Amino acid sequence: MPVQAASAIEWQRYTHQNSSVAVNWLQGQLSSRLTCLTCRITSTTYNPFMYLSLPIPVVHNRTFTLYDCLKEFTKEEVLDGDDAWHCPQCKQPRKATKKLTIMRLPMILIIHLKRFTNQGRWRDKLNTPINFPLVNLDLTKYVPPVLPADYGYKIPLELPETTPPFIYDLYGIANHYGTLHGGHYTAFVKNPYKEVWSSFDDSKATNMDESQVVVGLLHYPLYILLF
Repeated sequence: MPVQAASAIEWQRYTHQNSSVAVNWLQGQLSSRLTCLTCRITSTTYNPFMYLSLPIPVVHNRTFTLYDCLKEFTKEEVLDGDDAWHCPQCKQPRKATKKLTIMRLPMILIIHLKRFTNQGRWRDKLNTPINFPLVNLDLTKYVPPVLPADYGYKIPLELPETTPPFIYDLYGIANHYGTLHGGHYTAFVKNPYKEVWSSFDDSKATNMDESQVVVGLLHYPLYILLF
């Protein structure tokens, strides 16, 4: 069965008991495919998400883009040693690959950047600069294409959450200043009617121009709100 059809079936099962405004507007779906490198059998599961939690590439003195984080998130991972997959066909732990794919994207997308990470025995904050656009963030290539209407499945395959293009504009950012052991949170929010950005810092709210937003975006965001 094509992954698009399997995804739609699993989404119907999920929303049968979990349908709500939050699910309809904020939740998407990921697939996770495991492949045994010995017998090549695969196992795919489909899970809803409220936000995409993206890793940040760990390379010092370099600026990355949000697309670099997405590439890191969707790249194939090798499972071996203590992380080996217990293959249902081989009946024993086997070296395997794991691949995440975004199957559907919500109308309102929240992205979480993993700035708090484990470095051996220690936890630390990654201050790696991440660059991303204020408008026209295109995620189309990260979602499988829609199956033809005459493919033969009776389930609805052409829905807004699965039909390209997937292009988002930025409307909100939650920032963290400081270190793992102490810091401060602020927010940048765009008024969609007046096209004006505002900064919220505790009880203080001030207007800001886009150049200030761009500078702040590089280092501090933890959560990004796109619509």
